[in-house]
Amino acid sequence: MKELLEQDLNNDRHFVTALARGIQILRCFTQDQDELRASEIARLTGIPQPTVWRLCHTLIKLNYLQVSKRSDRLQLGIGALALGYSAFVRVETYGAFRPAMQSIAEKYGAAVSLAAPDGLRMIYLQRCRGTSTFGMELQIGSRVPILNTALGWAYLAALNADVRSGKIEQLAADNPIVWQKSESALTETLRRYGERGYVLNLGAFQTEINAVGIPVVSRDGNTTLALNCSGLASVLSPNMLEREIAPRLRDIADAIQMYFQSQAN
Repeated sequence: MKELLEQDLNNDRHFVTALARGIQILRCFTQDQDELRASEIARLTGIPQPTVWRLCHTLIKLNYLQVSKRSDRLQLGIGALALGYSAFVRVETYGAFRPAMQSIAEKYGAAVSLAAPDGLRMIYLQRCRGTSTFGMELQIGSRVPILNTALGWAYLAALNADVRSGKIEQLAADNPIVWQKSESALTETLRRYGERGYVLNLGAFQTEINAVGIPVVSRDGNTTLALNCSGLASVLSPNMLEREIAPRLRDIADAIQMYFQSQAN
């Protein structure tokens, strides 16, 4: 959660730190941790606890947080639900592409996902699974790292060189151990992206998982998503990912780009 403010914002006079801190607090609440103490929020965000108390008081007054039945903890309020519902309705516009994604997932016993960048992570907008039980805990709204996933690598591949370099520096600084393990494979797949049009991730996220990813960029460049197919390495060989699955993902990516264009007209 600290990553929201771990950016070079010193020269951004329009950036409101207090607002960003409030959003940081709201983002601490997840399905796995739906009730939190102020001390836990302070630890997760790096915000001093007295400041956390003041921000939480404000969020309670605005109905974005509420005191749980256990009075020493907080949980999301109805105001946050209203925001979440509005966002979910927007995410559901991508539901039109689920049948094509599900077809690939079932044919290869894999998972096919569409995600958007969210700080140093990718957040799932759609996710379809085949018969395999791997990755069952991941669903719409779940987040995975940019640094060592096919979704993250596909997103990075779509950025221009300067922006990509800055993003990678931020990612490496945030998690130097993962960067050390991922640097070689990431550098190679980004180098070859221009000739292949996709990225390969062979065991960089989880050693037993292979994946292929493709960026999806709107024509105006304002929206960059990533599409991937991942599965057990024993089932999804590099050859299968490149020759069979990548072209199918490309067809879906093209359809999403056409949707972007229709919305712009």
